Amino acid sequence: MKSFMKKSLSKIKKLEDKTEIEKRWAKIYKANKSAKFYSVIRDKLSKLPKSKLALEHGCSIGIISKFMAKNNDITFGIDNSFSA
Repeated sequence: MKSFMKKSLSKIKKLEDKTEIEKRWAKIYKANKSAKFYSVIRDKLSKLPKSKLALEHGCSIGIISKFMAKNNDITFGIDNSFSA
């Protein structure tokens, strides 16, 4: 499945679809990775049992998706912005 997804997605022409507002928010999210908000979310997620598949809808830059990937076999982070 993973190789199929990579192969399929590699055929898509990459576009710069971020608006200036999205770029600004991405900087804010990156700068606040160690904020209490994220530590509370990580704490709650770490108490969930390991899963074969995890999905984060609205993942933005993937801070939580990256954490989920450590505790689950397969993790998908989906966001409206193609480049996210």
